[in-house]
Parts: sequence; C-alpha cells; structure tokens
Amino acid sequence: MITNIKCLIIDDDELDRLVLLHYLKQYESIEIIACLESAEKAAL
Repeated sequence: MITNIKCLIIDDDELDRLVLLHYLKQYESIEIIACLESAEKAAL
C-alpha cells in the first residue's frame, strides 16, 4: 500500500524552493500543499 505524503516547502531562497519543487513533483506519492518563503506565512 502506497501512502501519500503531504509536503510543505518553506525556504527563504526562491531558487532552492523551485529546485526542491521540481524534484518532489517526480514522485506520485508526494502531494505538495504549498511552497512558501517563511514559516510565518504558513501559520496564516
């Protein structure tokens, strides 16, 4: 059984976020919830 993983990407560097987003999209079992630049924005 494959379990879906929910992922929240938080990094202050936009390029790092985009690279990580690109690599994670290759996995069907990973669902990217959001891609943010700070933890404060995630708390909203």
